[in-house]
Formats: sequence, C-alpha cells, structure tokens
Amino acid sequence: LATSAYVMLIVVVGGRILPSFTRNWLNRFGRTDFPVAYNRYDLAVILASIAALAFWVLAPGWPATGAVAAFVAVLQAIRLWRWRGWTTAAEPLVLGLHVAYAFMPLGFVAVSAAAFGLMEATAALHVLTVGTIATMMLAIMTRATRGHTGRALTASRWTVTAYAALVLSAAVRPLSAVLPDHASVIYGASGALWIMAFGLYIAEYGPMLVIRRRAPVRG
Repeated sequence: LATSAYVMLIVVVGGRILPSFTRNWLNRFGRTDFPVAYNRYDLAVILASIAALAFWVLAPGWPATGAVAAFVAVLQAIRLWRWRGWTTAAEPLVLGLHVAYAFMPLGFVAVSAAAFGLMEATAALHVLTVGTIATMMLAIMTRATRGHTGRALTASRWTVTAYAALVLSAAVRPLSAVLPDHASVIYGASGALWIMAFGLYIAEYGPMLVIRRRAPVRG
C-alpha cells in the first residue's frame, strides 16, 4: 500500500512536470515538436493506475490483477511515448526524467508477471521501488538542486554516471529471482550501485546545498 501511494504520486506529479520540463527545454532551441499536453487521456491513465494498484494491494496473486496491470502497463507506455522523451536526448537532466518514468510501465509489467506466477512478488516490488520510485527521486533531486541554487540546468558527467548506476541497480535487482544461486552476489551488486548513485549525488550536490546561491528556477 505504501509503495502504491508513492507510485501514484509519481503518476500524478510526473504527468505534470515531464511534459512541462520537456516543452521548456525544446522551446529554448526554438523547436516545436512538443510533448502532448495533459488531457483526458492522462486522467484515464491515473484512474486505471489506481484500479490496478488497488487490485495489487488486495489480491496480488489473482489473475485479474495480472490482466489489469498488463493493460495499465500499455497505457503507461503510450503516455510516456506521448511525452516524446527522445527529443531531449541531448540533455540528460531532462532525458533522465523520461528514463525514470520508463520504469512505470515496466513496474506494472512486473506486477502482472508476478500475478501470473512468472516472477517472484519481491522481484516485482523492487522494479517499482528501486526502479520507478528511486530513479524518479534522483532525477528530480538533481534538477531541483541545480535550479534552486542558480546552476545551469545541464547534467555533468557525475550526474549521468549516478543515473546510470541507479538504472543498473534497478535492472540487476530482479535477477535474483532468475538466478537464485547467485542471489547474494546480485544483492551486493545492486546495493553497491545504489550506494554509488546516491553517493555521487551527495559528493556533487551536497556542496551546492550547503553553500547556496539562490536564483529563479529556469525552464
């Protein structure tokens, strides 16, 4: 239930900030290939996501849960595609938000697979926690820190490395269900990548937050 609450926060808030940040970045270069603005489709995805997560909380092993979660995974994938994340490939600080949200449909796929007995429930949970929640947290934290301390809204090599480490952490963790004989190694690798990602954030962004120079947030 707690994980579902965090996921829904990302579904709702992400639907506002991702298209906005993407549009602002494209507009800086005079481009007009903007993402689709928030509309009734987004509302439908939000309501469907609530239903799928309710099924997951109440009956995680029920086949109907798997069917609903699979349907929502498709809706979420279409939603992400409508935001045209590939147009921001030149700026990882924006692209990172889209990569983080990509774990949303993957998370619902994992919930569906677990409901049909194709994946361990714990592995599915980690796709949502390590993948969806943690990657979005890091993507928002890096952008917000730069914006609110007057830095340029562009990702450094350290930031890109932190993103990559956390994505790998999320990808590696569910492998414990596929390779149970190597579970301890997989746990260690995933944990080390997690520590690396947030350690890099602290090393790079900690000084920015300690010695702050405020400025208006730029698009």
